[in-house]
Amino acid sequence: MFFKGESVDFDFFSEKEGVAVALWSVRDLRVEGVTVAKCLRLPCSYRHWYTAVVPFELFYSRFPEIAEAETRSISVLENSRINRLPAADYGFMEAFCDEPGCDCRRVFFSVISSQTKQIEAVIAYGWETKNFYRNWFKYGTDEDIASLQGPELNLGSPQSKHAEGILRLFEEILQNDKSYIERVKRHYKMFRATVDKPRNPLLRRRRTGG
Repeated sequence: MFFKGESVDFDFFSEKEGVAVALWSVRDLRVEGVTVAKCLRLPCSYRHWYTAVVPFELFYSRFPEIAEAETRSISVLENSRINRLPAADYGFMEAFCDEPGCDCRRVFFSVISSQTKQIEAVIAYGWETKNFYRNWFKYGTDEDIASLQGPELNLGSPQSKHAEGILRLFEEILQNDKSYIERVKRHYKMFRATVDKPRNPLLRRRRTGG
C-alpha cells in the first residue's frame, strides 16, 4: 500500500472500471522514498521561433499543508490496464509560474508513480479560453495557442513510455471534474498572490540608498 499510516478517502469512484480517484499526500511520498523537491523548476516551452523559458515552482513549496491535503492522485487497480498503465497510484503534483507580473493561468502537473517513485509525465494545462491565450500571447500561431491551453505533454520535459496514457487519464477523469479544476484555479490564485505581493517601499529605499 503506497499510502502509509492512514486510510484513503476516495472523492469518487469512476464509471471507468479499475480507476479510483483519491487525495494524495506529499508526506506519504517522502515516507515511501520519493524525493519531492521544495522548488521544482520546469521549462515552459512554446512551439514557434520564439522560445520562452518560464520558471514553474511546486505549489507544495509555498503551501505544504494545503498541498498535502488537496493534491490529487488517480489509483489504477490491478488487472484494469486502463490506457495500458501499470497498477499504481499516480499523483498529480501542481506547479505554477513564479515569474512576477505573469498571469498565464496555467499549471504543470508532475505525475509521480507509486510503483517507480519517479516522475512519469509532465502535463501542461491552461483552463482559460483560446481567446484569453491569444490576447496573452499576441504573436502566437493557432498551434501555439492550442499548446498553451492544452492539456498536453510538455515539450521541454522528459516523458516516460507511459506519459501518453497518463495524459489520457487526465483528460478522461480530472479535466472533467469541475470541482477539481476549481481547486487548481484556487491554488493558482493563492500561489500568485505570494509572487505578486507588493514590496516594502522602505526596503527598496535601503537597497537603492534613496
